[in-house]
Amino acid sequence: MNILKVPLFLLFILPLYGHAQVIDFVVKNSTASTLFKLQISSDKEMWSDFGSVNLQPNSVATFQWNTTSESNCIQYLRGKFTRVGWSAIVKVDFCNHPAIQVTFE
Repeated sequence: MNILKVPLFLLFILPLYGHAQVIDFVVKNSTASTLFKLQISSDKEMWSDFGSVNLQPNSVATFQWNTTSESNCIQYLRGKFTRVGWSAIVKVDFCNHPAIQVTFE
């Protein structure tokens, strides 16, 4: 009987901590190189990779960022391209912009 109480307790308590929200955003590659790496950071020092990035020149793709209640609305994105290396860092406000498009030129 105690075994059943623990999972039920966790089902009700865990959603209160770290409530996640998925935010879609669009990345447009307006360069002549393939974008093969996309990263996000809240401090421009520690970067996290998005998986499966292969955005051809003059293409558009939708990516998802999973936020939590502890996440900062202001995030920084950068991309790595086959011919030119890393892009400039782009500041994004995920809280105040419902339709986000990041364009690399």
